[in-house]
Amino acid sequence: MISDRKGNPLISASADEVTGNFMVNLEAYPEDIYKIKTSNGPEKIFLLLHHDQKYEGIVLMETSNDDQNITIKFPSRNIYWEYVVVSKYDEYKELSMVEESGKIIFNKTAHSSIDNAFSFTSSEPVTLKDRYELSFQLEDNGRVVKKNIPNGDMKNVDKCLINVHNFCLKNYVSV
Repeated sequence: MISDRKGNPLISASADEVTGNFMVNLEAYPEDIYKIKTSNGPEKIFLLLHHDQKYEGIVLMETSNDDQNITIKFPSRNIYWEYVVVSKYDEYKELSMVEESGKIIFNKTAHSSIDNAFSFTSSEPVTLKDRYELSFQLEDNGRVVKKNIPNGDMKNVDKCLINVHNFCLKNYVSV
């Protein structure tokens, strides 16, 4: 079964209906996060993006009524990370988002719709993974304001303002 991010089923078939190979065309569905679930496998989340190609990718599945072991591999996507930092204090004028290893550099802008908020967007897209070995903190004039800021979570992928065709891994932080 393939469902949208809220769990509403879009495409489904029972194991009795599906044997051998089959292909699903997702061309008619908007760019968004979707979920795929087999009868006995874990639910997997994937990000559908449309480009000039006819298909973003093909999922080839071999099934039978006896054997329901299915593996689906997608290449990793690169998306921007955005941290929206909301401050309850006016004292933080020189806030910066720092990834301690220096692998990710963030650009700061004033948030357009939230008072006392800043958006920190990665200068380059970051490869999506289930887990990251990254450590983030907020600093103000070199002084640590908040440590151990969580890494991005796939549940927080959303359209971002960099480009209408780009997605961001969006996180909100309060200081």
